[in-house]
Amino acid sequence: MSRSINFLAMLVLLITESAMAVAEIPAAPSCNDAGKAAVPCVDFVKGKNTGDSPSAACCAGVKDVASQAKSKSDQQAVCECLKGLLTTIGPYDPSRVALIPQKCGVDFYLPPITSNTDCSKYQSLPLP
Repeated sequence: MSRSINFLAMLVLLITESAMAVAEIPAAPSCNDAGKAAVPCVDFVKGKNTGDSPSAACCAGVKDVASQAKSKSDQQAVCECLKGLLTTIGPYDPSRVALIPQKCGVDFYLPPITSNTDCSKYQSLPLP
């Protein structure tokens, strides 16, 4: 009986430790989350904001997405998501998309995203 209790106690301990380790790994951002984070950046990519920098809300969203998109596949998924969303905002400057992380001081690379961007070739690289 005591062996069964010890085994169950060890099993519970292992499961608890595994769950805690998994909880510490940030999940990849969903397209919905990436889209919400990108909304404050629309004026910047369209060249409509005042000043030469994205808004604080835009930078906060980019920082959040960058902190979650750690793997190459996560980063490519963010690229594909933004590629789809950008087609819905009307005319914009793709080169301004690429400027957002740099202007926000985020160590994350975004390519100049157009409808022709091949996100499968994209991987975030640390900024110089």
